[in-house]
Amino acid sequence: NEYEAYSKEAKEVYNFLNTNTLEEDKIIFFKPRVLYLETGRLGFQTNDIKRLNDADYLLLSKDGYSTFNYEIEIQYPNETENLDKIFENEKFKFYKIK
Repeated sequence: NEYEAYSKEAKEVYNFLNTNTLEEDKIIFFKPRVLYLETGRLGFQTNDIKRLNDADYLLLSKDGYSTFNYEIEIQYPNETENLDKIFENEKFKFYKIK
């Protein structure tokens, strides 16, 4: 599975998003088209930390594929006053943006 978009872990996160987010929620993710296809949630890719306020959630892939993930995590390496981790598995971390 290219970029593991349909791995067991990806399906877990899609299921979590489908049951725990609203259809109108916006999610920052490095593959927004796959996200929309699997969850119906709109999203966008950015490495500009100032755009966090343009979304409701942040989904990070731990596969090391995207420099987007790297830049976001350098700026917010752990939970902060701006992010609450609400889901994690072997490949993904999902945060609520405050």
